[in-house]
Amino acid sequence: MADPMDRARTSAAVTIELLKKLEALSLPILDEMARLLHGTDHPLEPVLEGAAKSALRTAFGAKAKTLSELVLAGPSGPSATHALPRENLLTCST
Repeated sequence: MADPMDRARTSAAVTIELLKKLEALSLPILDEMARLLHGTDHPLEPVLEGAAKSALRTAFGAKAKTLSELVLAGPSGPSATHALPRENLLTCST
């Protein structure tokens, strides 16, 4: 049976490898993984949220927001102020 120090080393090695693999994932994947775990008591939820925020900061700078924050903020920019032409809208027939 492994002694506590061996278990601690193994746990640390696994955690470091997990963080390296998460660091290599793209922001949309990390954000979706965090969204799927949101509201659960899964131990990886804060790790995934932190990885997504870190990926966002490194990709776009510290002032950028997560995709979820942008969606909650609502539309902005030119597309928010101009209506789409009627012929571009999809219609459903009942």
